[in-house]
Amino acid sequence: MSAKKAKSGPLKEQRVYGRHACFALWQARPRDIRKVYLLESLRAEFGGLLKFCAQSRIGYRFVVEEELEKISGAAHHEGIVVAALPKAITSFSPRHTSSPASHVKGVSLFLVGVENPHNVGAVIRTAAHFGVPTIYLSPPIATLSSASLRVAEGGAERVEIVSVANPCAAITAFKKARRRVFATLPKTPSSLYTVQFRDGDVIVLGGESDGIPEDACELCDFGITIPGTGSVESLNIATAAGIITAEAVRQLSYGGKKAGLSAK
Repeated sequence: MSAKKAKSGPLKEQRVYGRHACFALWQARPRDIRKVYLLESLRAEFGGLLKFCAQSRIGYRFVVEEELEKISGAAHHEGIVVAALPKAITSFSPRHTSSPASHVKGVSLFLVGVENPHNVGAVIRTAAHFGVPTIYLSPPIATLSSASLRVAEGGAERVEIVSVANPCAAITAFKKARRRVFATLPKTPSSLYTVQFRDGDVIVLGGESDGIPEDACELCDFGITIPGTGSVESLNIATAAGIITAEAVRQLSYGGKKAGLSAK
């Protein structure tokens, strides 16, 4: 089944800012670029991009810091802004569970109720670093925000982003495809370090304030926690995603063995 866009209609231009985010955009989707604004001091660093723009008849302009802040709407533009079509976001469909779990490499992350754009971007950066193939996002989105793209440091161009309207239906679909689903919880008997991860596993992380909704949590196969001192209730979601994903990659890529939980 072909991927569907999260919303129909023409995609509008988006302002992408940050050096790594802009460079990754140019490398991954050069034909989506519409215009480039940058500081004169970055001429040499982005010489290849400017040459591409000249050859492709795409406008670029050297501007000052104050103008870049107005164009990007942010102080952390890092000297460059690219106006481009947004990265395509697909909507969850049977395509995402049609392959057997054994055919899905690595673990995937499922963010439910995570709406802070900086947290979303930080998780995407972590996912790209560890080779996570897909991040599922609920509530559904039409495109990633410019802030998320900057914080992701180019990672958004390396990871498939899937928009999910109904997290419970998605979890049920994963389980039908024999993909195990783990809920990350602040308090549960099962430590992360007792789990033996498998290719195709899905790790659910909840929102900053409310965590994973109860109905979605009840559908998950297992609950896992990151053991700590108990001095704080929980970790920032991006930190938690990094610790869990690093452990999964250690096991799957480097032969780490743990006495694991059996699948239901």
